Amino acid sequence: LLGAPAEALWSGLAFMRDYNRGVIAQLSGDVVVVGGGFTAVDCARASARAARRLLGEGPAVSIFYRRSEEFLAATQDELEELDREHITVRTLATPVAARSVDGRLTRVVFQRNVLERSRGEAKPRLVPVPDSDFLVPCRHLIIAIGQEQDWGLLPAGLSITEGLRTTYNHVFVAGDFATGSESVIKAVAGGKAVAEAIDTFLM
Repeated sequence: LLGAPAEALWSGLAFMRDYNRGVIAQLSGDVVVVGGGFTAVDCARASARAARRLLGEGPAVSIFYRRSEEFLAATQDELEELDREHITVRTLATPVAARSVDGRLTRVVFQRNVLERSRGEAKPRLVPVPDSDFLVPCRHLIIAIGQEQDWGLLPAGLSITEGLRTTYNHVFVAGDFATGSESVIKAVAGGKAVAEAIDTFLM
C-alpha cells in the first residue's frame, strides 16, 4: 500500500506464519486488517490476542472490508467471537494510501464505497463515493485480500481442465490452487480427491 513502511506491513499468510511460529515478539499500537475472508478473521483474532497479552486492552484491532457484511466469509459464530474479542468490523471501505511520520506508520486512508448491481451480474460492482476519504489510526497493517496461483514451477502452457486434471496427464491440482480461496476443510477434501484420481490414473 502506497506510503506504508515495510516493517509495518504484512501479508495475511506471512502474519499467521510468524504468529504461529512465535516470531512476533512485540505488537504495539493499533492493528488494521484489510480483507473479508477467513485469513482476515484469523489475522484479526491472532493480533488481538498478541496485543492483549503484551499490552493489555489499549490497542484497537479492526477489520476493513470493501464489500458489505453479507459477502464476508466469516460465519455468524465467528462474527460473535470477533465482537467478544473487541474487534471492530467496518465494511464498504477500501484502503487508498498510508501515512507515516519519521518512518513509522500512523494512519491508513480509506475511501467509502457503495455497491451497484446491473442485471445479470453475479456480484455487485464497487463504486467509490467522491470526497469520502477518512483516516484510521494504524501502527500495523495486515493485507489479507486473497492469494493467486504461482504457475512458476509448472510446465509452460499448462492449464487446468475439468475437475482436478490439467492439460498435462501427470499433473493434478487441488485445494486453493484448483478452486481459489476456500476453507481448509475444502482444501483437505480436494487433496483426498486428487489422491483417489491419481491412484485411478496409475492403476
